[in-house]
Amino acid sequence: MPESPPIQPTPPASPVAATASRKKSKAWLWWLIGGAGFVALLPCLLMLAYGIGIEKGVFPDSAAVPESRINARTLEHLRDLGVIAEGERVLYFYSTGLIHVGEDGNLFTDRRVVSYETVDGKLEIYQAKYDQIIHLELVGSGGLLEDSTIIADVQDGTQIYLLVSAEGGGDQKFFDRLDQEWRAHRPENPASAEP
Repeated sequence: MPESPPIQPTPPASPVAATASRKKSKAWLWWLIGGAGFVALLPCLLMLAYGIGIEKGVFPDSAAVPESRINARTLEHLRDLGVIAEGERVLYFYSTGLIHVGEDGNLFTDRRVVSYETVDGKLEIYQAKYDQIIHLELVGSGGLLEDSTIIADVQDGTQIYLLVSAEGGGDQKFFDRLDQEWRAHRPENPASAEP
């Protein structure tokens, strides 16, 4: 029977190899910490980008916006969609759209009240001139996370519903300015009569 070779003892690892091995084993920890930091920071970066998009008019604002704060790009989108006419002044605007103002919007101009929505890829526009509106009512949402509703009763028996964010009291500001414009254009108002 052949003899098996004697077992050779394993030489001790050199100090350099042991140090390199420990450094490699900690590399995963740094990747884990870096990855976790990125994951934690990502929502903040996305919110910042979304906020900049709102300021630039790329995304709709989360609040009702008066004429002085409506972005020029938003007005251009509304004209391109056929929601407002050339030369028509938008006095207040609010969009429930998340990505684009074309999804859904509520506004009033120097001429009329407008609510629009995209349904099955088709833009539906509901509108009434001020002299066609017989009553306005604000139905508060009761909370900051729900939009309030403004109901405009029209002479032909229909109603136009305008959704408006309650953020910063914007629903009441929107309604007060709308009511002021409506009262100024009512036929029984002598200031609105044609010469």
